[in-house]
Amino acid sequence: MDIRMQFRNKKANADLQNKKQNFHLGVEINLQRQGYFEQLLSKVYFDIMAEDFQYKVYPVTTDCEVIFQCWTFEFMGQKNFEGRSIKGVLKFQPDYPKGGPSFYLDPVITDKGAEVLTHPCIYGDHYLCVHLFTFWGQMKCKIDDESRIREIEILQAIEYIFNNPNILEGDSCPNPSFASESPERQQEIQKRQAEFLPFFNKDT
Repeated sequence: MDIRMQFRNKKANADLQNKKQNFHLGVEINLQRQGYFEQLLSKVYFDIMAEDFQYKVYPVTTDCEVIFQCWTFEFMGQKNFEGRSIKGVLKFQPDYPKGGPSFYLDPVITDKGAEVLTHPCIYGDHYLCVHLFTFWGQMKCKIDDESRIREIEILQAIEYIFNNPNILEGDSCPNPSFASESPERQQEIQKRQAEFLPFFNKDT
């Protein structure tokens, strides 16, 4: 096999791998920037240790490859999800920090199958609502030096939005059917799902 054929095969395999990764993760993976995202994760590890945040975060692994552009993030729920592990995938755009991040919450596996986590700020496709992008836009406006952006603040924003849902007047509600239920019914729905979530344990 000549060099040109080897190059074409290598490129085809790389393209196929990228398509597989994009299919699973729902974001374009920039393989050339994985070292950059790995450095960001290292900074977050340091912040978690230094400030004793009750967070678990680690890179996504797919097809036996580590993808530093996407992080699995777990934190402790409050209220109807008190003590339970809330888990999902933080996805960075390939041009981050120009493009804002998104957060996909894992489905809840119940006795009725896989369900979207029922919450006023979670869309039917499992993504956390637009408030995360609002936070990102405000943070970027205040910071003109990319080196001063703290990714730990993104994790804090996700935790806060989840545990303190607040749909502002004029905003469209990501889950209007749930929002229209009575507080008693909302509590019943969420507590039922909470029973199927493990308790959060930072050390496991």
